[in-house]
Amino acid sequence: MTRFANRYAAQRMLIVGLGASGASALRYLVREGADVVVTDSRAKPPGIDALRTQFPQVQFCLGAFAAPSSLAQFHEAIISPGVSLDEPFVRQLADAGVSLIGDIELFVRAVQESSKGDSKCGSEKPAIVAITGSNGKSTVTTLVGDMARAAGRKVAVGGNLGATALDLLSDDVDLYVLELSSFQLETTHSMRCTAAAYLNLSEDHLDRHGDMANYGRIKSRIYAFAGTAVFNRDDGATQQGIDRASTRISFGLHADAAAYCLRHIGDEVWLCKGDEGVCPRSVLKLPGQHNLVNALAALALAEAVGIDREACVQALSAFTGLPHRCEFVAQRKGVTWLNDSKGTNVGSSLAALNGLDGQIVWLGGGQGKGQDFRPLRAPLARKGRAALLFGEDASAIEHALLGAVPIFRRQNMLEALSTAQTLAREGDTVLLSPACASLDQFSNYIERGETFRAWVEAQA
Repeated sequence: MTRFANRYAAQRMLIVGLGASGASALRYLVREGADVVVTDSRAKPPGIDALRTQFPQVQFCLGAFAAPSSLAQFHEAIISPGVSLDEPFVRQLADAGVSLIGDIELFVRAVQESSKGDSKCGSEKPAIVAITGSNGKSTVTTLVGDMARAAGRKVAVGGNLGATALDLLSDDVDLYVLELSSFQLETTHSMRCTAAAYLNLSEDHLDRHGDMANYGRIKSRIYAFAGTAVFNRDDGATQQGIDRASTRISFGLHADAAAYCLRHIGDEVWLCKGDEGVCPRSVLKLPGQHNLVNALAALALAEAVGIDREACVQALSAFTGLPHRCEFVAQRKGVTWLNDSKGTNVGSSLAALNGLDGQIVWLGGGQGKGQDFRPLRAPLARKGRAALLFGEDASAIEHALLGAVPIFRRQNMLEALSTAQTLAREGDTVLLSPACASLDQFSNYIERGETFRAWVEAQA
């Protein structure tokens, strides 16, 4: 974006962590005239050879977090989401008086100043919709983007989903829709969203955030300076900090006179705004009650940024879901196989289990991130044919589920799949929704989901 040229001219900036967001920050800061140093704990982060070639003027300090000479030389340090603020090197930066920010902070600064002196854009800045929550944020983010496109808006969608925020910056965009993680929010300080949504809170990332109170506090940062706060009426945690917003809109399953909700109209369940029907539940192709909640949240956000109802309904009726999120893979001998590999925490898997009908053969396990797995007992006791456990924290899950459902321990997911094929009966659903991170046995949840899909498809 030429209008931001030399925003950081001659400023000494340090990038800590060279993942996708760190690489996007590098490209952006060099373009904006900064003097950049990059550090990563890995000796050879992915793509480093290409980055060295592209940016020969940049100094790379690899193999351990480090920087040349005094830390106080840096104007700011851009901390990648994957690097904890408790990392000793990051604490050293803070102690040296270096401002700690993230790529989202760089992004929002650019957007907030995008119209200054720009006759092309006049006085209007692009709108920002920001979405966080323990579960459902990718679905809601995608839905709002689809609604905006259906309405003819010039929209860019990304953040923690898809393209990094800095790579979305463009003169042609009038609406940004961003999924934001707690890791991103804790290094964002000046975001002014047109609308911000906090969908829900369940145990996740406690290995990094310590406890639920701190995790929730970080999530609530999304409401700071928001024009409209969109919150979950059925989850009190999402209401922390809503008084920072100018306007508030709620969503929830139960009927409410002024909010987004579900109502019976005639013989059908409808998604409604108060008493007004928006669309019947039957137009949605997504399974599960949790996806009705996601749709209500998306409708509330769309209203906040002026997207018309017709476009919203068009997008809802066309949306078939995201890969690895209760994704239909196949039906074999009357058994339905669903890939919910993105279910990396208990809350997400709980939503999937509660949202499905019939008996379920559940595949779970991986890295538990310090979670309490006992909430999974109730739905598995009601509809679990079996729980097939694998991975690093299989024993912890087994301990939490003992007596609720037949349990089978397996070394890995492929062994669990073979057992599932044996146990599942006609009418059952085999559900991969591990409630855990994947890094003990896979490179990420995507590889885990693709491995699941490939195995199922090979059984044809």
